[in-house]
Amino acid sequence: MVEKIAEANENLSEGKLDQAIGLLEALDSRYEREVEIKEALAFAYAEKKDYESSAQMFSEIVGLDDNKAHFLLNAANILENAGKLEEAAGKYVEFLEHKPESSQGWRTLGRINKDLNKPREAIKYYLESYRIVPNGKSAVQLGNLFAKLANIPNSESWYQTAIELNDGNELDALLGLLSIALEKNNPEYAHKIVLNLDQAHPGELDVSNFASVRSDLARWKEQQDALKRELEEQEKLANELREKAAAARRAEKEAAARRAEKEAAARRAEKEAAARRAEKQLMAKSDEEHESEAENPLTSLANARHLKSEGLLDEAVAQYWEVIKLDDTSGSIWSELSSSYLQAGQESWAEATALEAIRRDPLNSHFNLQYLTAVRLTKDQFSYLEELKKAKEKLRNSPEITLALARAYREISGGAVEAAALYQEFLILAPNHPDREIVEAELTNLPETINL
Repeated sequence: MVEKIAEANENLSEGKLDQAIGLLEALDSRYEREVEIKEALAFAYAEKKDYESSAQMFSEIVGLDDNKAHFLLNAANILENAGKLEEAAGKYVEFLEHKPESSQGWRTLGRINKDLNKPREAIKYYLESYRIVPNGKSAVQLGNLFAKLANIPNSESWYQTAIELNDGNELDALLGLLSIALEKNNPEYAHKIVLNLDQAHPGELDVSNFASVRSDLARWKEQQDALKRELEEQEKLANELREKAAAARRAEKEAAARRAEKEAAARRAEKEAAARRAEKQLMAKSDEEHESEAENPLTSLANARHLKSEGLLDEAVAQYWEVIKLDDTSGSIWSELSSSYLQAGQESWAEATALEAIRRDPLNSHFNLQYLTAVRLTKDQFSYLEELKKAKEKLRNSPEITLALARAYREISGGAVEAAALYQEFLILAPNHPDREIVEAELTNLPETINL
């Protein structure tokens, strides 16, 4: 077996791949568990670019001897170099099953999954690598992967972690932060990162994918300076406008105060004038009320009657005349005035005012009797009798005038017959008169003749 292996290796060195592979395959078929044969065959397959067969041989070696797990890395590298990333990832998984604490293995598996555009799986493997050995490479890759998933807070956090670890990955971390700043359109943050890059890694920015950012930031700085100047000018103008507005408000306030004072003065003057007018109106109203009270017939009549009841006849007569001045159409008032004159002993005025009462109500028996009473005192007996006759003609059914005429005939003319007839007529006109008994006695006692 040893001689055959040596022969195969000689063929390999001479470039006789097919002969070498044939010998080794024959040996592998005969000695299936010989690691040395499988190892030689694995490298022969790799030389021939039969990557899958080579990887399979390396896997079989590990299956025979766990201590040979590093051969899985050979298999993975061969497949990765051949562009077979899925198969390479599978070999790395196998390797990590044997060596789970290999930070490098997890990081490589993360890189392959990133190349396969599987960011979430890649993040999982990089996190495992970082857990085993915190390292800037994994931190930077985690920052890149979270940025790809648009998880900016986690991305920035991992870039900052890489910078803090300070294990040679700060440049990539700063470039990652710069990418985020530009993505977020945050020129101020980008400018700070550029300053850090120039200080810590001079010249690196200019040979990176962000070489143009310096000129972009310069233009942004110019724009910011121009904007700042414009804002300062606007603020200056705004301050001037505010000052003018404040001055205008002060002027308006002062003018308003002056107007208010003028208006207040005008209101005070108007109020005083109104008070004077009100006082005049009140005085005028009071005068009118006094005049109205004085001119009110009812008030004056009440005063006249009161004075008459108190026996102040002259004052009563004067007050009655005031009433008549206001209204001379009332026969009753003329009658009361006549009565006042009669009580005062002024029979002529009593007669005259009684006639005024009759003139306003000719058929009023009271007015006529009042007149006849005054006539009896102002005229002779026969004139009185004639006036009675006239009254009887006018007021035929008046019991009082009938009785007065009967007595006049009895006392003045001696006409017993006329008197008796009139007495009888009175008793018929006023059967329930309170003086009926007196009248009947006068009738009974009528003489046949009456001497004048």
